[in-house]
Amino acid sequence: MNLDRTDSARELFDRAAAAMEAMQLGEANAMIRLAIRQNPDDPAARLLDAQIQLKRNLPEFALVALDVRDQLDPDGAHDPRYGLLRAEALVAAAFDDMAEKLLRELAVLLPEDPRPHRMLAAMHVKSGRKAPAAEHLREVRRLAPKDQSVHRLLNNLLHEVDPGAAVDAALALDAPRGDSAQKLRTARTCRNSQRLRDAADLYAQLLREQPDDAALWHEAGELADELGESDLAVTRLARAADLALRQRCPALEALAKVHMHCGRFTAAAVTWWRAARIQRSQPRPWAGLWLCAHMLERHKLMKRARAKLEALATPSQRCAILAELWPHAAASAACRAPGSAAAEPVTSSDAETSSPLQQLTSHAAATLGRTACSYPDRADVHFHLAVCRHLLGDRARAEQALTRALTINPRYAAAQHLLASLRHSA
Repeated sequence: MNLDRTDSARELFDRAAAAMEAMQLGEANAMIRLAIRQNPDDPAARLLDAQIQLKRNLPEFALVALDVRDQLDPDGAHDPRYGLLRAEALVAAAFDDMAEKLLRELAVLLPEDPRPHRMLAAMHVKSGRKAPAAEHLREVRRLAPKDQSVHRLLNNLLHEVDPGAAVDAALALDAPRGDSAQKLRTARTCRNSQRLRDAADLYAQLLREQPDDAALWHEAGELADELGESDLAVTRLARAADLALRQRCPALEALAKVHMHCGRFTAAAVTWWRAARIQRSQPRPWAGLWLCAHMLERHKLMKRARAKLEALATPSQRCAILAELWPHAAASAACRAPGSAAAEPVTSSDAETSSPLQQLTSHAAATLGRTACSYPDRADVHFHLAVCRHLLGDRARAEQALTRALTINPRYAAAQHLLASLRHSA
């Protein structure tokens, strides 16, 4: 009664397929075993068996079922539809080399199907090969342009592989405009890629969307300082400090630096003092306070801050911290309004009797010079380098650095003032 067996096998096949769709995998496996027993020469049953075994996380059994299916139907052995299932089983069984070779063949055979490229991208991401993963995700994006998950995945990958392309891709998308997390990632990439104006626009949007996020105000304030917009930087960093509560010290330190850039050393000293009271065991706030006291000629305050600094840091640590902070103080000292005298550079004849800050200025100039080579489009780096060079008596190179800063950001007020001062005193 072959007809009865065939009919029974079909019924069992249909029950197995329905159970698999309902994710009743135990029932599906039992039904397909009975169906194959009734009709072992049915290629469709072997294909369904492979699908069920793969869902049961038994990829080796799925590969065996596919091999039997191909033996029963040699003409369909090279059908790309079955090839995708085999590739999925090979990946699950960790036969990566075989899977990659098959998927590359399938990508050629199925030029309008994004699945081979999607699977290849996933394999490359897993193995840490980000550049080829990005190439396959670009193909998926081309073939499935409405799939926003692909856009996000590609954008996140490009942030590491090609930040410039990541920014272009993110700014071209409509969907992430309302996605604050993606927007923040793009803003940070813009900032790291020196596309500061694009970053500024994104941070302005984020502050409107997330007005109570202290970290956002902090980052936006530092960006404003990098762009030379000191008043905006002060406003944002003060807001960050108010919102941060116990984690306010980074915002206070950034705010103190902006006050120093603007020559507001009393306000900077008060801000450093607030940071020092919160982080009593950290030397940096005391170093900032010492520099402000030096600029204000507050000798008692200098003595107190110096004692704290010496207690909290080794000589080499003190030198490194002061070398980092000194350009922020020197920026204001070097910037005078046109018509007034610029700060006098320390000449070589003064070297032996000059303040130790002379050595710090030399150290800072060397550090900023290296930073300017690494980040040639950072206006603030060129400005602080110009300040140090001016204080070291290198007028020509100071003007060169200022010209570069103003080429990057023509609205950099501090750079404008210093350049005008240098030319007026020529």
